[in-house]
Amino acid sequence: RSAELSAALKTLFVEKGDGWNGVMTGIVADLTGGAENAIARVDDVVRRHRVSEAAVQETAKVDAPASDQPVVVVLD
Repeated sequence: RSAELSAALKTLFVEKGDGWNGVMTGIVADLTGGAENAIARVDDVVRRHRVSEAAVQETAKVDAPASDQPVVVVLD
């Protein structure tokens, strides 16, 4: 992952939201709405950085080799 996304996730992991709290290395959420709010916030952060990274890759014309393997995204 990019340094920008890593920094954004670190910031997210110390924030608080409706029904969830960042705990330095992740998020703890209440199952009655907090988990949904936390997932929406993580989704927002990842999507914002995915768009910027895609623009950078398009500008740089980075060609990744084709692969028959599925793409796996790990959020740690």
